[in-house]
Amino acid sequence: MDQKVMEQYLREVPFEMRLAIMELKSDVRWAVYIALMTEGIKTHSEIRDLFKANPNTTTSTLTGLVDGGLVARRINKMEGLGDKRMVYYEPTNMGIRLFKALDYIAVPPRTINNRVLYRAIISPEEITEIGTKEVQTNHGKTAVLTTGG
Repeated sequence: MDQKVMEQYLREVPFEMRLAIMELKSDVRWAVYIALMTEGIKTHSEIRDLFKANPNTTTSTLTGLVDGGLVARRINKMEGLGDKRMVYYEPTNMGIRLFKALDYIAVPPRTINNRVLYRAIISPEEITEIGTKEVQTNHGKTAVLTTGG
């Protein structure tokens, strides 16, 4: 392939976004990414227990998501830095934006009783309660947004 032509097109999408998508190269990474997006902040052990995975698989999965910029690794500064139970993983702004875009583009809405049902993913900080909210669409239909998973 012609490198100059490739570079011309690759410049259209930031390297960081391409890297983030490349890190979602397995169903395991997708599943953990989706779990963090829909359920919010989790520790390494919570993710390990949720997926019944061995610690090495959990570590490599989370490392890939962190390297791709989709997930951030945070340390609870009030506790000891060496204690793995105090390390938390949470979606980054880029991870949230990517998931919202994929959700909007790829997940078709369902229609129930002439209402369009969308799944709206928002950051864990924005979730005040789990529930639904009716909104009017540009097409004159009532959409039901489900927040919090």
